[in-house]
Parts: sequence; structure tokens; C-alpha cells
Amino acid sequence: MLTGGLNDSGKVMQTQTRRRAVDSPIAFNMQNGNTRDDWGKIVRLYGVQFIIRIHLRKCEFRQVRLMLQEKRIVAEADLLFLASALQRMEEQALVEEELKIHVDSIQELRQLADLRIQLASQQRANQPVQSVQPDPTPHHEDPYADL
Repeated sequence: MLTGGLNDSGKVMQTQTRRRAVDSPIAFNMQNGNTRDDWGKIVRLYGVQFIIRIHLRKCEFRQVRLMLQEKRIVAEADLLFLASALQRMEEQALVEEELKIHVDSIQELRQLADLRIQLASQQRANQPVQSVQPDPTPHHEDPYADL
């Protein structure tokens, strides 16, 4: 985004301001009124891991818990990402004062994520493996066999 201003000689100067994805209107809508339609649009644009990263950076652990409870985060890769991000936050809580306040929330959320990972791996293990049956019709028939 370009903004203008005057330099010392009176000429218009253009400077570029940085905008973060967190500051986008879609991220604002995500915070204010997370409907299912908005969720689908946001996920298509940014992906679940990006959304998780935004909420964790803002220490919005209740929002992440709600996403887990509403089964908006269900893919095993996303759950693994969440668990590893929370583990890193726990480790950083030893150093950073802001995170020390949230240690209990981080630990509870990581336990919930670990539970979801276990459930996802159990469901994957319980799915029946489909065996490949040979096709009874031959695929390589000679079209000139009757001639």
C-alpha cells in the first residue's frame, strides 16, 4: 500500500507501508462472527495452519479451543502443527513473561490437541483396507480374433 507525504523540497514522496495478513478484512471478520461460510472462505484463502498461527500469536487460546471443539481443525497434519506450536510456546514460556501468564491454557490446549491426534490415528487405523480385486473381464482382447 502506498502512502504519500512531502519531503524537504516540497515534492510528493511515496512510501510503502507494510500490511500483515492479520490486519486484513478477512482476518477481522474471522474475529468478529466466525460463521461456517466465513470459515470456509478463510480456510480456502489462508489455510488452517495460518489461522492457528494468528490465534496463537495473539494468545487467543479460547478461540483455538473452540475451533477444536467445533471440529474445524480435524486434519492430522493441522493437529500435529498445533501440538508442535503449543510445545514450542511452552518452552518459550520459561523465558517470555507474556507467555508465563498463559502456561496453564497452553498446556490444556496441547493436551486437547494430543487427544485429537490420538483419535485421528485410531480412526485411520480402524479403517478397513480395501483389497484390490482383479477385473473379471480381460482388458487385452484381440479385436480381430473373430476374423
